Amino acid sequence: TFDDANAGQYAHAMPALRARGMTATVYAAIEWVGRPGFMTWDELRRIVDWGMSVQSHTYSHPFLSECDVDRLRLELSASKERLDRELRQDTAEIAFPGGDPPRAALRDMIYESGYRVAVGTRWGRNTGQPVPGRFVKRCTVRGDISSALARRYVHYDRWLAVSQIVKETPLRSLRATLGPSRYARWRRAALDTVTGRGA
Repeated sequence: TFDDANAGQYAHAMPALRARGMTATVYAAIEWVGRPGFMTWDELRRIVDWGMSVQSHTYSHPFLSECDVDRLRLELSASKERLDRELRQDTAEIAFPGGDPPRAALRDMIYESGYRVAVGTRWGRNTGQPVPGRFVKRCTVRGDISSALARRYVHYDRWLAVSQIVKETPLRSLRATLGPSRYARWRRAALDTVTGRGA
């Protein structure tokens, strides 16, 4: 799976998958389609023709836990309606921006909007078919990785999983304390300091 439908995914990942006879799901945020650095509608249609799946990443990519009822309804429904119309499909999946689901009291709106699968960013293995109310887990991969590490991801290496979950847990607690927007700002500032970009 690929979030955001960026131009690099179209230029590099999709041809690499096609060359290997593989497919993927791309989650697109509607307001980003056609902007510099992101796929256009024609490119999204082309990757669907190649056998890829294009699904929802909301309308404008907000943190969903910070949305009120009206905003959440717009983000869910308007995204599905536009994807259905542009790609002539019944959009079934949504991936939460930043892995941030709606508040618990509003989560039924996901399925009321017509989605059948909701995808988070929690590290883990999925068993059985996705069911409403249970978010699909993913193994997040960032940056360049070796073939050996890729195999460990694909085969869900137990020790890799434990290390990822141990790393995730305190960060999730901090995010819950700060809220997703403040956490994102804090994380960006911390990364900029470590990489020297904040200087």
